[in-house]
Amino acid sequence: KTYELTVRVYDVSGDEDLSVTGTITVELLNVNEPPFLNEIVLTVLESDTIGTNLKKSLTATDIDGPDTTFNFFIMDGDKEGHSTNEFFLDPATGVFTVTATAKLDFEKTESYSIKVRVRDEHDGYSDTTVTINVIDVNEAPSIHVDTIYVSEDQVIKEPFGTVKTDKDDPDTKNADFRNN
Repeated sequence: KTYELTVRVYDVSGDEDLSVTGTITVELLNVNEPPFLNEIVLTVLESDTIGTNLKKSLTATDIDGPDTTFNFFIMDGDKEGHSTNEFFLDPATGVFTVTATAKLDFEKTESYSIKVRVRDEHDGYSDTTVTINVIDVNEAPSIHVDTIYVSEDQVIKEPFGTVKTDKDDPDTKNADFRNN
């Protein structure tokens, strides 16, 4: 934006004949304001497979204009990257995808907190934290088979041993093995 100012300068004596009028043009230069990245909470099923896209993408805004190009990064300290062991972040779209190395397991990790950065084409940037909650799915419990010894004179209908199932059955939330 440009402003024109009319300025009149007087001699120190104050005499009107010893003055001059001129125009000064002031031009405001645009400075790059950093983009703003909204915090977001995403979800992923622990059974989601390689290449599954998480449903929402990151959204950024920039007061410099709607035609701003953004790039998205996962931060590792001060280094910009695009993936963790579990998730890849598309730099152009802001969509997270499950990686080939992901081992999503609700019983081990219920959520991930990932620092992300958005950068505009003028190197303005801002950071925020994305939370990805892992949704538990009903898994079949496994049975840990031990050798069970039964005496030949075992009384019928009396307990003689136990079978153990694992603690990974989300229906039970056992702290350890469960005797059945």
